[in-house]
Amino acid sequence: MLDGKRERWTDNYTFFFGGLTEEEQSYRDYFKTDYENDSDNEFLDGMIDNLEIANEGQMNPARYDFIETSHRNEVHETYEDLIEDKIFKYKYRQNADSPQIFQNRNRRVQARFWERAQTRDASIEADIMDIYARDNIDASVAQIALDVSDYKTTALDETNVHREYMVREAVQ
Repeated sequence: MLDGKRERWTDNYTFFFGGLTEEEQSYRDYFKTDYENDSDNEFLDGMIDNLEIANEGQMNPARYDFIETSHRNEVHETYEDLIEDKIFKYKYRQNADSPQIFQNRNRRVQARFWERAQTRDASIEADIMDIYARDNIDASVAQIALDVSDYKTTALDETNVHREYMVREAVQ
């Protein structure tokens, strides 16, 4: 730890980025081997935690009976929002399926996404900020005052492709 600090202070000109300070670097030097063996990656740690939870089977939706409790006389399964039910099942499919089935289905979802991405409309690649900047000019009050025939709703017309694409992808 002291060797690293001495090297930073005497032999080098040190810049700290990303909220790192000398004190934090000293801690990292002290626990250097621990940190190298077990780095702090919150995303990766979260993925590992989700995998462990799914393998335990405790969060499998099939184990639980989701019922509507707001009715006093008749308790029944929730059927009021089918889309919300589908989203719930998709979101927690890792817990409902075996790891092998989940991986196969996830690979299929990714492969089909890339297939659709190859054939999608090229106008989706347009810069949204550029479209809205042109809309500020085309749909302004000043444009109406100058020439009503040149008034256009550029943002509405040109982002329609984006909205349709988002809906199609959401359905997929």
